[in-house]
Amino acid sequence: MRAEQAWGAFTLVFALGTIAVAAVLVSLGHDPYQIGAFAIIAIMVYLYVMYKRYHIELVTEGDIALFSDPDDLRILCEIYGLGGSGRAYIDRQRLKDFVRAHPERSFVWVAPRPVRSVGSALAIPSPEPEEELTVPRLVKKLLSDTPSESSMKGPLIGGARRSSERLAAMGECPVCESTLEKTRSVCPECGADLEFYSVLADSRLGRRLISEKTGARKRKLRYTAE
Repeated sequence: MRAEQAWGAFTLVFALGTIAVAAVLVSLGHDPYQIGAFAIIAIMVYLYVMYKRYHIELVTEGDIALFSDPDDLRILCEIYGLGGSGRAYIDRQRLKDFVRAHPERSFVWVAPRPVRSVGSALAIPSPEPEEELTVPRLVKKLLSDTPSESSMKGPLIGGARRSSERLAAMGECPVCESTLEKTRSVCPECGADLEFYSVLADSRLGRRLISEKTGARKRKLRYTAE
């Protein structure tokens, strides 16, 4: 089920639940105008949070080629609901297929697992024909979609140029949050490309990816210490 469909089903459940609660409160003697106002506010806040958090940028094929860390590719797949495998070439191919399935779009809806579960429970199952993919065809597909040398030389996400001024203004690493005592291009603590992740952090997608990456690193350090 697509994220848009899942959110449609989940929003319907939320709206009906809000209306049902409002009706019960009114039947108990509460002021119907106040209850109606609170119900409208709750629905508006819900729609605002849904739009701000789950309507995110869609990476381009050129930007996908710039991600060299397998963890970044896995996190991107999980954000888009594709399921990360942890293997760079598989996750990169999944992302490319996802981008090609949404041509001429800059933003897409994404949905967390609980929302997809609700949407799937309410959806009417319809069998979809699956394309038979043999081993030779899979190998050919992977080879044909290998990033070109020119795409690997792309500057930064979104075509941004590298700048010494950007590095000089950075006080901490956007990934591990360690303090940078002097201008560096690579974080001495976690090895992150500082400019790459700094530019990435300017987008909703980038902030979610970096948050997941930072959280995973902190959990790893905590388990190591224990």
